[in-house]
Amino acid sequence: MAVLNQQSFRGDQGTFTFIFDENGISPINVSAFLHLATAIVNVDGSNYTGGAGSFPLIDSTSLQTTALPANLTATGFSQYGLTTEFEQSPDNDKDWLQLILTENAYAIWAAERGLTAADTNAFADPDLDGTVNLIEYVLNSSPSDPTADRLPISNVIGNDIVFTFSRLAASENLTTQVFQYSSNLSEWTDLSLSGQSTTLGPISSDGTQSVTVTIDRSLALGERIFGRLKATLK
Repeated sequence: MAVLNQQSFRGDQGTFTFIFDENGISPINVSAFLHLATAIVNVDGSNYTGGAGSFPLIDSTSLQTTALPANLTATGFSQYGLTTEFEQSPDNDKDWLQLILTENAYAIWAAERGLTAADTNAFADPDLDGTVNLIEYVLNSSPSDPTADRLPISNVIGNDIVFTFSRLAASENLTTQVFQYSSNLSEWTDLSLSGQSTTLGPISSDGTQSVTVTIDRSLALGERIFGRLKATLK
């Protein structure tokens, strides 16, 4: 392609969608002028398993105008522990729009525990123990050993049902965490881990922190109550 012109004064916009495979993407190459002023760029990384790296999306010999940051979107990479950043450079030795992928704390945790390729997905369960990697990460458990159970345990203390578990304190930076309870396994009530029902212990030298959730027994309908930890990516 000789010229790619996305700078219409009428406000016309072209949309470019890049879908990564497991290894990345091939760029659009422009041999002359490149204008991206009105371009919309969407990047889908749902199938990408290649880790950190830099990927030119549109490459040229002369980048004249850059795209608006609000028109640049990347999705699907966070589930593999990757943060995204778009770089637009009009320098003569670059003249590109590229996507930079950087590993976050989850990706480092997964690599340290031997996870590779699709097994690094936060919602995968490589050891088939019923607990996805994201929960294993929060609990600092083993994603490859089904016997390494660190799920919350419960005890009845007086008029309360007390759930206790240990979490990786730094996991709060990448996830939203709530404790849920239910009497029928279909309707769940959320409790914030920073709320009055929760007590957080000090952070240990290994980065873990004890969590205690206290629930009044009167909330247990039919004398039954179930508890679980829920975590979602921020």
